[in-house]
Amino acid sequence: MAPTRCLSENVPVQEPRFRADFYFGTAADYEQSRPAYPPALIRDLLRRARISAGGRLLDLACGTGQIAFAVAHDFDDV
Repeated sequence: MAPTRCLSENVPVQEPRFRADFYFGTAADYEQSRPAYPPALIRDLLRRARISAGGRLLDLACGTGQIAFAVAHDFDDV
């Protein structure tokens, strides 16, 4: 049984539990159907992060790599 938490004092809510392989085999479908980030958003991200050309980018594998691929040309190594 999953642990419960309360949204308020009187309303217990059971936390969902998922199998470890729940999303197995869905990455290709996700990548194919997920829209790309707009180029303006990528430029704004680079501007706000004050990233200059060169250097190394670490992608922590939290998604399909869309942002890493979009900014790869601004780095020496990804």
